[in-house]
Amino acid sequence: TSGGITSSRTCTLTVSASDSKSGLANYKIYVNGNVVATNSNYTIKDMIFNKRYTCYAIATDNAGNSKQSSTITLKNEVYIATLTDLSNFRDSVNGGNSYSGKTVIQTSDIDMASVNWVNAIGIDAHRFAGTYNGNGRYIVNLKITASGSESGYIGDKGLFGNTEPSSIIENLIISNANIQTSYSTSCGIICGFSRGTIRNIRILSGNISGTTYIG
Repeated sequence: TSGGITSSRTCTLTVSASDSKSGLANYKIYVNGNVVATNSNYTIKDMIFNKRYTCYAIATDNAGNSKQSSTITLKNEVYIATLTDLSNFRDSVNGGNSYSGKTVIQTSDIDMASVNWVNAIGIDAHRFAGTYNGNGRYIVNLKITASGSESGYIGDKGLFGNTEPSSIIENLIISNANIQTSYSTSCGIICGFSRGTIRNIRILSGNISGTTYIG
């Protein structure tokens, strides 16, 4: 069984088997424990960012004998097309995956109007260290409303929160961003505290207001 993920977030699994005695009767392709096809290929579509897809096949001959292929695990760690993908990417970075040496590519415009983006991509303990290529796509309606107090300040706020010196954020268009914080360590539309490179970014419209914590 073989297959690779493409920029359209699809992967076609192809099974190859032979039986010189009784001949092949059928195939069964399994994805995450479910039979998804009974022929020699199947395409997984709309693959979610950072979700694991465990895949294998079973071939059966006309004599009733069967054999299972080796298991392959697929995980989309490259292409972001939806708000769910962006959230999963954020959670992966904040969980300790720095993406150092990797490039993440946005493949569609993303509307963030339905969320309050209080948890940015990258926290101080787990900073983003890879490349985020917006691919000329839009992030629209980025909204952050977060508050703290002088005794309990909140972290760095923005689309990204904290980045390492090796990080690159590029080729992205932002429209209608609205960030309101109080007692934030630092904030910005693209990144709260960037140690890396930000380039080829267009901010069409946005607003930042709030109180910065100095301690």
